[in-house]
Amino acid sequence: MGPIFPTITLTEPNGQTIILHLNHIPFFWRDTIRMTNRTTHRAITSKGRVVYVWKPHPKDLPDERFICHGHSLGTYYQYGYSVCSGWNALKALEDDYIEIGAEQSLTDAIKQVACGDIVSFSDRLGKVEHSALVVSYPEQIQGLTTDNFMRQILIWSKNGTFAITIHQLMSTWRLYSSSKMKCEKIRFWRPQVHA
Repeated sequence: MGPIFPTITLTEPNGQTIILHLNHIPFFWRDTIRMTNRTTHRAITSKGRVVYVWKPHPKDLPDERFICHGHSLGTYYQYGYSVCSGWNALKALEDDYIEIGAEQSLTDAIKQVACGDIVSFSDRLGKVEHSALVVSYPEQIQGLTTDNFMRQILIWSKNGTFAITIHQLMSTWRLYSSSKMKCEKIRFWRPQVHA
């Protein structure tokens, strides 16, 4: 991911100058506390695809300035924005990360996960609703069931505008696969190394 698109100045054939403010799209984020006015912008992935991102209002409290994707993808810390959930987060992961065990079962894919990888939770269409960083992985994997694996893997997670915390992968999966969140798939991603 890169910085947001800048303002572009174009000159029409008649000599008139047009300034395009590509970063001024009104966007409202609904959280459980209040309606917060944030601005939506466009950023570009390493493969050149446009994704929508949002920047916080300057008066937002620290925990309200970014969501899970800004944390796990590192875009908030590097550029000051969070990638929007859904197809935008999926495009960012597909373009800037390599999926671990894409053609494998969860049981086989989870055995390849390492600290620093990203875990994403997707709905039935594939839209990414949550992402987090893997920070702890079991030393002994022989004989562990998938459920036991998921209880021993710890993730560094930010749920909405709440504080960053460390959770078991299993407890976060239970939250996001609930009837309210409706996530159906866990996927793992590793950063691509760019030459």
